[in-house]
This record gives sequence, structure tokens and C-alpha cells, in this order.
Amino acid sequence: MQFTIYQIPLLLTSIISVALICLILNRKRVVGGKYLILFLTSVFIWSLSDFFDLLCTNLSDKLFWENVSYFGVATFGVFLLLFILEYTGKENYINRFIYLLFLIPVITIILVWTNEYHHLLRQTIYIETISGVLAFGKVYGIWFWILFFYNYCLILITFILVFYALNTPHYIYRKQGILFFIGIFLPWISNFIYVFRIMAFPIVMTSVSFIFTGLALFWGITREQLLDIVPTAYTAVFNEIPDGVIVLGGTNQIVDFNPAAELILNVKASNIRGKNFSELITEWKEMKDVFKSHVSEDYYRSTISNHDKYYDVIFKKIYSKKGLFVGQLIVLRDISKRIKMEIKLKESNKQIEDLNETLQVINKILRHDLLNKLTIMKTSLLLY
Repeated sequence: MQFTIYQIPLLLTSIISVALICLILNRKRVVGGKYLILFLTSVFIWSLSDFFDLLCTNLSDKLFWENVSYFGVATFGVFLLLFILEYTGKENYINRFIYLLFLIPVITIILVWTNEYHHLLRQTIYIETISGVLAFGKVYGIWFWILFFYNYCLILITFILVFYALNTPHYIYRKQGILFFIGIFLPWISNFIYVFRIMAFPIVMTSVSFIFTGLALFWGITREQLLDIVPTAYTAVFNEIPDGVIVLGGTNQIVDFNPAAELILNVKASNIRGKNFSELITEWKEMKDVFKSHVSEDYYRSTISNHDKYYDVIFKKIYSKKGLFVGQLIVLRDISKRIKMEIKLKESNKQIEDLNETLQVINKILRHDLLNKLTIMKTSLLLY
């Protein structure tokens, strides 16, 4: 047996993985919790196997633990992708066909335990000494590169999903994005360095770098509400707001746009995101005039119309904690029914007033005619 300083981070990674699994299990509802636990289990198997691999000094024992590690190596990418799909609200893609993703991992696990018959995963194996430590050396076979390419594709897809899901103006999601970046990017880079031997290490640096993944997840779950405030919640709430909401950046570029605003302005958010707001309202004179004339005010509220629609519009400037101007919020509430009812009420009141005037005239005429008749009758009676 050999004991080295390299075993410490491997043991820490295993402990952190178990702690995170327990932390998630203690929560009643966690978005993507099932797949996150499976991902952490893969990390645990990988790091603990590398720990025992480093502990051994003969080739057969090292080979055994190397093979065991592939239960984590082959599956962690799939579990990570499934977690991110559910976390980012793309769970509808997780169906019976998505489990075809496990085809390559299953084949890999079979091949790794039967490698001596075909050498598809490792062409040769040997013990080498790196920095005074006995390490497991190998020459990769063609199937390893297939698995390598496959895992990297899964991680790339994960990066893209996280980037688009957390690319929101809210600082909470920006912090979550940074945590995910640290948790995914560092193991990815360390794996690349190890596989291509850019720097020689006696252990697989990927399993060591997973300690940063664990710490990032632990910080995110306990401090940044990583599993409580998810992008799907923000999107669902933002999209369900009945009023049109437009979020502008510091130079009046359109940052976000909810479906209600799309209906009001008759545009698709995907087509105008990033454009200047003034380009969007060139045909809406009232909105353009209000937007330009009150550009210096922090808060302004007004009523404007567009064709046969009426809107209560609010302009609210947004500032950072340091007092720096970062953007503007525009809220459009459709008040057409209220305005039209007010107009009808005014018209009804006008009709009532006109009717009252008419009745007064009729009353005067009737009174005059009645007095005339009474006068005639009185005169006739006196003559009689």
C-alpha cells in the first residue's frame, strides 16, 4: 500500500458527495433531485475508486479499481445532462427515448470488464512512477475515444442549456450560472489536461477537481437557493404576468419580453431581443412621445392609446445596489374595457342631461299651455 497527499482531495470529494446526497434527500421537493443524486453517486464511485487505486501498488489491484471507476466515468455525463434538462424546465425531453443516452455507458462498462479479450478500451496497461507515486498507466483504445467524445458532447450541451436558462437579468441566476460554470468547467478542463498528458499526474485529475463541483453545489444549495429558486420558476412567473412587461438594459436595448407584451406590440421576443426599444415603437406615436419626453424621470405613469386599445403605462428605472443605472422596466396594462366603459358612461350621462333639458322645455311648454287654457276658462266663466 502507498499513502500520498493526492489521496486527500479524493477522499474529500467522496465525503462531500455523500454529504450533498444526504442534504438533497432531506429536502422534500427538489427540481432535478433524482438525477443530481445519481450524478453525485457517479462522482462518489469515481473518486473513491481512484482513492483505492492510488492505495494499491500491484497492477491487478489497480486494474480492478480502474474498472470500478468506470461505473462513474461512463455515467456521470448522462446524469448531469438529465439533471440540467429538468432544472432548466426541459423535462419534456426526458422520455423513453432519452434513455438511449445510456447505450454508450452500458457498452463501455461491459467493454471495460472484458477488455483483455478485445483491448478496445485499453490497448496496454502498466505501472508507472510519477512524482514518486506508483500510478496506473495505459494506452487508450478506440472505444475510449468514442466515450471521451460522447461525454464531451454531453457536457457541451449542458453548458449551452445552463447558459441560455440562466442568462436572465436577475442577479440570483447570474450567481447560479457562475456556480454551475465552476462546477462543470473545472473538471472538464482538468480531464482534458490529464487525458492528453499536458501535465503528468499520478491520478485522474477529473475526480480530484470534482471537489470544486461539490463545494460549488454545497454553497449554491445552502447559500444561493440553487435548488429552490430555479430558472423555470422565474420563466413561469414572468410569462404568466397578465400585463405586458418589457425589461430594458442601460442603453435601452431589449433584455426581456413576456408573452403579454408580445401580444400588445405584435412581435416575437426572439426577433427583437437585443434591439433598441425606440426601433420597436416607431409606429406608435403616443408611446414614442411619452418615452422620449420623460426619459430623465425615475418613475412615470400615464395613459396612452394605440388604435382602439388603451393602456396604463409605467416607466420605472432600475438601479444597482451602488446606485448605478442598469436598466428600465416598462409595464403595459390593457385598460381598454375600463376606458370604453367610462366613455359609454359619459355618453349616457350626456344623453340623460340632454333628456333632462328636453323634459324641462316640454314642462315649460305644457305649463304655459295649461295656464293659457286656465286663463281662458276663467274669463269665460266671468262673462257667463
